[in-house]
Amino acid sequence: MPSTISQKRRRRAIVRIILVGAILGFVYSSFSDGYQVLYPHINTIIIGILVGGLISYLEFYVFTKRGRRLKFLYLVGIRTALYIAFITVIVFLVLLVSRMIRQDMGFKEVLVSEEFQYYIFQQDFNVAIVYTVVFAFIINFSILMSRKIGKDVMWGMITGKYYKPKEIERVFMFLSVRHSDQIANKVLGLDFHRFIKDFFHDITEPILEYRGSIYEYVDDLVVVSWTPREGVPNANCIRTFYEAKKRIWENREHYYHTYGFVPKLAAGYHIGNVIQGELGEIKSPVVYFGDVMNTTSRIQGQCELLEQELILSAHLKNRLGLPPIYEPASCGEIKLKGKKEPMELYVIKEKPLTDLYAL
Repeated sequence: MPSTISQKRRRRAIVRIILVGAILGFVYSSFSDGYQVLYPHINTIIIGILVGGLISYLEFYVFTKRGRRLKFLYLVGIRTALYIAFITVIVFLVLLVSRMIRQDMGFKEVLVSEEFQYYIFQQDFNVAIVYTVVFAFIINFSILMSRKIGKDVMWGMITGKYYKPKEIERVFMFLSVRHSDQIANKVLGLDFHRFIKDFFHDITEPILEYRGSIYEYVDDLVVVSWTPREGVPNANCIRTFYEAKKRIWENREHYYHTYGFVPKLAAGYHIGNVIQGELGEIKSPVVYFGDVMNTTSRIQGQCELLEQELILSAHLKNRLGLPPIYEPASCGEIKLKGKKEPMELYVIKEKPLTDLYAL
C-alpha cells in the first residue's frame, strides 16, 4: 500500500532526529573521552540513536494524538518528565550492556562491580544524563513551537528569510463553517469557543497531511496556503478539503451530542502572487499582501450565495489537473464584490462511489 504524504514526511523527520542524536552522541564522547578508545563512541552513538528513536516515537505517535488539547506548559512538563525517565533507563542499560560485553560478565556482576558503581555515582553518568535530556528538551521545545507558529515560519524567522519582503506565488484556501452566523446565535459564549476549537483541532491534521501551511485564524475561518509545488500536484489543496470534511464526519457524534449539529464546510480557492514578509517590531508575524487574498475571500463568500461547499477560480482549476475522483462544474462568469471584471468560477465535487466503480 503506497505511503501517504504525511507518512513520508514523518519518516524523513524520524531519520533526521535519529541522525542528529547519533551525531550529538559522538560529539559528547569526543569531548569527554577523546579518540584513544573506541567503545565510548560506540556507546554514545547507540544512546543517541535510541534517544532519537524514543523522541520520534513519542512526538509522532503518542503526543501528536493525545497532547494537542493540553496546555503548553503541561505538555512541556509531561514530556520533559517522560524524557528524563526514559533517557535515564536508556543510558543506564547501554552502559551496563557495554560492560557486560567488554568484560565478559553477567548482569548482576556488572551491576555490583566497584567500577560500575563508581561511574554511576561519582563519575560522568549524571553529566551524560543532563546532556541527553537537554538535547531531548531542545528538540521537544522546537517541535512544540513549530506547531504553534508553523515549521516553515519558525525556521524562516530564525534564518532571516522573511526580513526582506519578496513577491511569491501561493495557492490559498479560505475555509470556514457554513452558516456560521446562525451557529453563533445558537451556540453562545464559551460553548461557541469550544466548538471553534474542536473544529480547528479536527481540520489541522488534514491540512498538514497535504502540506498546507496555516496562515491565520479569523473567527471560524482558517486561511491555508501552499506553494504551487506542494499544493498543485495531485490536487493536494483540494484533497485537504475533502479529508477535513471526512474528519468532521468521523467525529459527527461528538459534535451532535455536544452542540446539537454537525458542521458543514465552505472553502474558496485561488492562486496568485503576494508580497511576503515580516511586519512589526514587538510581535512580528509573517504577512501576505496582495489582491489574491481579497479575491479568495470573495470566492469563499460565494459558497453561501450559491449553496456550494467548494468553489475555486478558473485560473487555479486550469493549473490543477484534477484526478478522476473530482468533477468540476463551471459556475459561469461571476462579478465578485469590489472587482471590475467578472471571474469564471468552478465548483468541485467528489464523484459518487457508484461512478468510481464504473471507471
